[in-house]
Amino acid sequence: MNSPSRKRRSFLVQDPNPGYALELIRRIYTEFGLRPVCFYSDAKSRYYTESACQFLTHPHIEASYVVTDFEQFARDVSERYEIAGIVTHTEMTVGPAARLCELLDIQWNPPEVIRRFRHKSDQKIQLREAGVRVPWSALIDSPEKLRQIDLPARYVLKPNDGYANVGIGIFDRDQVENAVRHMQSGNYTWLAEEFIGGPEFNINGQVRSDGRVEIFSIFEYRRRQVGQYQTVYDAEIQCASSHPRFQELQRYARAVLTATEIVRAPFHLEVKVDEKGPCMIDLACRLMGTETAHTTSRSHPGLPDLFSVAAHDYIDGGPPPPLQPINWQRHDQNLSMLVYGICETPGFLAGVDGRSEFEGWPEFVAWAKAPQIGSRIEPTTDLFSAPYIAEMRRPTSEQATNALIQASRSTLKLSLSRPGPMAYLQRIAARLSNIPRRLRWEIHRAISK
Repeated sequence: MNSPSRKRRSFLVQDPNPGYALELIRRIYTEFGLRPVCFYSDAKSRYYTESACQFLTHPHIEASYVVTDFEQFARDVSERYEIAGIVTHTEMTVGPAARLCELLDIQWNPPEVIRRFRHKSDQKIQLREAGVRVPWSALIDSPEKLRQIDLPARYVLKPNDGYANVGIGIFDRDQVENAVRHMQSGNYTWLAEEFIGGPEFNINGQVRSDGRVEIFSIFEYRRRQVGQYQTVYDAEIQCASSHPRFQELQRYARAVLTATEIVRAPFHLEVKVDEKGPCMIDLACRLMGTETAHTTSRSHPGLPDLFSVAAHDYIDGGPPPPLQPINWQRHDQNLSMLVYGICETPGFLAGVDGRSEFEGWPEFVAWAKAPQIGSRIEPTTDLFSAPYIAEMRRPTSEQATNALIQASRSTLKLSLSRPGPMAYLQRIAARLSNIPRRLRWEIHRAISK
């Protein structure tokens, strides 16, 4: 009698992209010899992703699926593969990861622990019960409920599963009807949350398999108001270990992550600090976004980068390899910051005056998001609508940092074409340039039927 063939060992990645997902896939491929089973939300997404990045096709990929039925996908995968792990490289991959851990019995984290990272209300309830300070909050599923509850004097209204600063509104207690109108901006279940004052920080690190919480970086947010939006990204500044809040924020982050019960996962924690101390605003079980995982890795020369650490924990689950103690003095010599572009009017990006000069500065590192000539520009309200994001080396002093941010804004001048003949010509040109790409997709779809 023939023995059954041995299942190939692999791992799962949803909607891989040429960014963080690709970095994690490469680390797991080179360090563990595993190829991923990639799965996509739709056929068009798969086609464009694989066309843009040949690494995401054979021979580096074990298999690719378009998934419309998770139960059927789990049955197919379980028959063919031994799944060693699942990667959460963006916010939108966390919920499906919880479902597949459940269906495939992946030994990463309990599904209920993972799901809380996509349900702000449940996460805050769990942390509050664990004795960790979090804001007052209430789940809002209708305008009527918002009108009926006893709201704080000032509160934030945001999507319960939101991310990237999308849909954030800040209101006073007597502005309920304004808040109700804000709820019409998206089809969400909303969370009303006590407004916490003070400076805002994000804390980034990794929870190891033994529950140890490693802190790799802390950044301070600078925000400004654009129109009615009060929390638009202005700058993100990496904090030196001598920052007066650094140790306090580390202690708070360790308390929060320990209380969540998550292990073997990167994290991105957003915190505000008022007169009572640190208070959690948001929490994600993924690497920090906007290219700051690369920024943080560069600030720790000689140590494994964040992608290698995350790759080990996504796949292994055994005792983590020892990390050398972080040399914070060396970290403080490699600080960076992000400067965010801001536009207050719509149009099409016709030019970026001062770009060549700016890119020649010794402080300029890279574009986390480069300005694209001809792209449609909307007033900046969230992370996605920033017209550019530039990574720069940060001076050590606060005064010099502020001066560099101001100089960046004075040098980089965006010129927009208003709606009119030129704008329409730019729009037509952009659409015409996309025709070959769309035509290749239509031919591929027809052949694949």
